[in-house]
Amino acid sequence: NIHITIAGGGSHKEEKKFSKIITEKKLQNKIIWQGPKRGENLIKHYLDSTIFISTSRTEGFSLVILEAMSLGLPVIATPTTGARELLGEGKFGILSELSDINHFSEKIQELLGNPEELLRLQKLSIKRSHDFDKDNIVAKWVQVLETI
Repeated sequence: NIHITIAGGGSHKEEKKFSKIITEKKLQNKIIWQGPKRGENLIKHYLDSTIFISTSRTEGFSLVILEAMSLGLPVIATPTTGARELLGEGKFGILSELSDINHFSEKIQELLGNPEELLRLQKLSIKRSHDFDKDNIVAKWVQVLETI
């Protein structure tokens, strides 16, 4: 009963290849690719989701992870620099190596099968996202600038 809904896009060539794989593997009912989203549509996408999954191989600060966390989504991500920072090395979400797809899949299944853990991570996501609120960031910058 699990399906993956994907928002986002890439180059025309990548999108065509991705669509072809979904069709060839007959995954149209399991993988729903909705393309890029913005504004209210993006917020609705997050709110309609249960878990946010990030499979980036490299990424600095990940705004999409922070957006998802601010809307209460638990996060399972590969340990990129940004994900490790935002998830507090695993304190605020789950880090899993992309090279170990079985482990990544197990973590998704475990989280979906454990409502208490899902709720705990939802609360932690919201709490952690507050660390990056504008007022908190400005206060930190003021503190840094005052020491210079």
